[in-house]
Amino acid sequence: MNHDYLLFLRETGITEQQMEAAMALGIDFIPDDIRGVEIRDSKIQGRGTFSLKCFAMGDVIGDGMQCKRWTSLGRFANHSSIPNMRAEKTNNGFCFVAERAIRENEELTVNYRTVKAALTKEDK
Repeated sequence: MNHDYLLFLRETGITEQQMEAAMALGIDFIPDDIRGVEIRDSKIQGRGTFSLKCFAMGDVIGDGMQCKRWTSLGRFANHSSIPNMRAEKTNNGFCFVAERAIRENEELTVNYRTVKAALTKEDK
């Protein structure tokens, strides 16, 4: 298990079991079709999101959450302490933006702290 992911869970007061249970429920999940992204088995953890095309730094990859409901990209993006995308607040949730150039077939990862920050960021 990724050390930084476990540290994130500790920082937020969430247990591994709580995180796994929340994701397994799928109640707040929107089935969607994000172009250029595929969900498949991950070497990091369980299932993950993978690029089907190249993304340039700054490209919007897709929504992670819409109206308080997770998208498939948001639900299956795995944590990394050196991610290739970050979460940015939008009017109705957050989207993922490429932190650097991303190759085709590369697993898309995010530092979950940026997701937390995007979800708790107040409108100005």
